[in-house]
Amino acid sequence: MVNVPDVRRGWLAVLAVALGLFLMVTTELLPVGLLTPVAASLDVSEGTAGLMVTAPGFVAAVAAPLIAGTAGRVDRRLLLAGLAAMLGLGNLTCAVAPHFGVVLVGRLVASGHLGGRTRRMRGLLAHPGSQAENAGSTPVIRSVP
Repeated sequence: MVNVPDVRRGWLAVLAVALGLFLMVTTELLPVGLLTPVAASLDVSEGTAGLMVTAPGFVAAVAAPLIAGTAGRVDRRLLLAGLAAMLGLGNLTCAVAPHFGVVLVGRLVASGHLGGRTRRMRGLLAHPGSQAENAGSTPVIRSVP
């Protein structure tokens, strides 16, 4: 028999991961649709504004092996909290940025989480337990790219 507080705690973990995925995907994909208004607002060309999409990809590509190499030596909760803090700090920087250079720095900071967050989320919910306990979290786990 499953302890009721344990079940609630498990669903809170699923909710936290789902919220994290929503924020991550929104952060990565929303700027693609807003390049023209952002370029006009910050008085840069659309091509320059496109750096908000391409430059973070390079940061994620560098961050992924670095995070993968250190993830095994760090408590996963601490790692996820640090990655979430990077995402939050980067998004906050973008929100208050007075010019494009600051927006780009904010996007680069926010993209550092991408290299490690996706794979760590998959492992966060995939834990041993009964099939009934894991049945609800399986769609969330499989939705992680």
